[in-house]
Amino acid sequence: MRTATICTKVKIQKCQPLLPQINALIEDLGLSQVKHTRVKDLTISERQRLNVACQLLLDTDLVVLDQATRGMDIFDTFFLVEYLRQWAARGRIVFMTLQPPTYEILTMISKVVLLSTGRMMYYGKRREMLPYFAFIEYPCPAYKNPSDYYRKY
Repeated sequence: MRTATICTKVKIQKCQPLLPQINALIEDLGLSQVKHTRVKDLTISERQRLNVACQLLLDTDLVVLDQATRGMDIFDTFFLVEYLRQWAARGRIVFMTLQPPTYEILTMISKVVLLSTGRMMYYGKRREMLPYFAFIEYPCPAYKNPSDYYRKY
């Protein structure tokens, strides 16, 4: 029991310098109201945002997030993607998988890797994606979400 208590105190002491960053992330990611809630009692969206916060606390130049918006509604997805865009604008790289993003979310992304059946169909700037497919005579029909349309073929 004494060893567990000592280990807990050491972990808490190591976290002390991170408290301002932790509190800022809690606030920024809209988790203030659930700050003292057990993880098992959080909503899917809150758990996803908490997971992202844990990754951002590592303070690396590159963050890889797999399905960070899975189970989130469009508003929470928009909020998280916008937050990550602002975070990346400070000179960092965010690499995340989205399956498939809505058109509105797709327009928020600067570079795209479009995969279909395990093959890369496109890699480049999001703004150049539709002209590329039009150039190779595979244009996206009007009013279709390009990420849906191209991923199915």
